[in-house]
Amino acid sequence: MITPQKVPFNWYGDKRNIAFTSLWDNFPNSISFPVNKKGDAAYFLICGSTNVMQCSIANAVIMINYIDGTKDSLQLIPPINYWNLSHIGASASTPGQTSLSDYSVKRDGFCLPKVLPERVQLGKDCRAMLLNLKLKKDIEVENITLETLSQEVVVGLMGITILNPKN
Repeated sequence: MITPQKVPFNWYGDKRNIAFTSLWDNFPNSISFPVNKKGDAAYFLICGSTNVMQCSIANAVIMINYIDGTKDSLQLIPPINYWNLSHIGASASTPGQTSLSDYSVKRDGFCLPKVLPERVQLGKDCRAMLLNLKLKKDIEVENITLETLSQEVVVGLMGITILNPKN
């Protein structure tokens, strides 16, 4: 699969290839993926759920663990770079009040970043976030860890791509 932003991800047929983390008992809090590769940048296809009570705080963190023991991290903070997999789905309960279903630059511009996060539409009401992190030059990435930090959220990692200068 190649995203509309031209980032390639490998898909392996109908195999289960999405890992979810959460602080709920039925998910692991964190999960690590072996990489053992050097590159210029790492790209992540992220999906999941959050809620307005978890805005502006790190819901999860992606840790890049290098072979030399150093680390880099990317925090997932709604609405900066982590949005719900599907629309918010709130419903109005007061006459004259409208339902909010998603972020709007006009209405929510005060809390949104100047440049909206990259998104990949997965269907009519389904999307993933396309995030990236520049990697340390010439140091092998040993593994990548996704860890959920906030209550009542579920964070899914659909894919990791390490881009090299030749890619």
